[in-house]
Amino acid sequence: MKNQVILVSLDGMPAEVFKNAWEYHGSDIHVQELWTVYPSITVPAHVSILTGKTPEEHGIMENLVIEGPGYEKVSLYHPTKEEAMRIMPQDTIVHEFAAKGLKCGSINWPLGDGLPGENHSEDLTTHEEASGVRAAREKDKHAIELLKREMETGDKDFIAAHFEEYDGAAHIYGVDAVQTLDACAHMVAYIKELTETAKECGIEKMIFFSDHGMLDKEENFFPNVYVKEHGYEEEIARRQIYFLSDGSGCMQFYSRLSEEKNTAIVQCLRESGRIEKVLWLEGEAAGEEDKKLRRPRAILEMCAGGCSEDILDREEEKYHEMKGLHGYDPEHVREMNGFFLAYDPGNRLSLKGGKLKITDIPPMIKTLVMEGRTER
Repeated sequence: MKNQVILVSLDGMPAEVFKNAWEYHGSDIHVQELWTVYPSITVPAHVSILTGKTPEEHGIMENLVIEGPGYEKVSLYHPTKEEAMRIMPQDTIVHEFAAKGLKCGSINWPLGDGLPGENHSEDLTTHEEASGVRAAREKDKHAIELLKREMETGDKDFIAAHFEEYDGAAHIYGVDAVQTLDACAHMVAYIKELTETAKECGIEKMIFFSDHGMLDKEENFFPNVYVKEHGYEEEIARRQIYFLSDGSGCMQFYSRLSEEKNTAIVQCLRESGRIEKVLWLEGEAAGEEDKKLRRPRAILEMCAGGCSEDILDREEEKYHEMKGLHGYDPEHVREMNGFFLAYDPGNRLSLKGGKLKITDIPPMIKTLVMEGRTER
């Protein structure tokens, strides 16, 4: 048996959608609901599953971040290697494994170039048009061949891989669309193909999961435009305040103003009737002063079905045609939760049900990776 651990992410698939598809295909492998993080967004969730920390703790709360004294926006869909190295936290389980002399690798993992080891990274696809779904499918096909090759070679102790066609399809077409159901079928087929490869290669330690679920969109909302139209045009123009959101169910509120003014601005947004919850944050994230990851003052959750976009003028709207989204707190919108599936013939994880969270997964992975090893 190869002492290799594989972590596979199937981006964006809701727990119930996957359970139904998996049962339909007749497998008796146990599937469990996986409680996601808040904000329930791809990059933050993928960092959480490698650190055991929530986005509030590790500091990455969107697929975009704000950095430096100029409050520059950095996209994590296609970061440079230098950006990935700077933004990825250095306390992941992959860093810990590398420090012990273990060999690690990743395939299309969000911010994967910021991890030690051999990483194959292609840009995350955005959810603006159907071409992104086709691109994601082709990328996934390439990724599964790369992963199977790694499994057959067996020279790495830990590999993390990411597949994203379902996420793209659900964004563009909606959760119940034929194209999205097809993407779900492809994801199920990938799991079956990978577990068969595992059996052939003598690999008995595989975890499959989805980082978040999906909900159909009901309306678009532009927080920067809204506050401009309600008395805060100067503050927006001078970049004293900014709402960051990439077409999701929540937004990050950045401000250089006083707490009194911040409270008034948030109350202005509350009066729109679109805000479900406000989570105020404390402190700044650590980092180099000239490229410091800026911490928002608050996270504002939209009411279910609301899609927040951080444009400054209405004509800049990108996501008018988008049908599905995520980002909400799973405690309010349970459709945000993903699934967990372990290919674990030896029953090493002893899963007993209960409320399983993304932040519970890193200790499981460490147990599997370190089984039978002595530290080098």
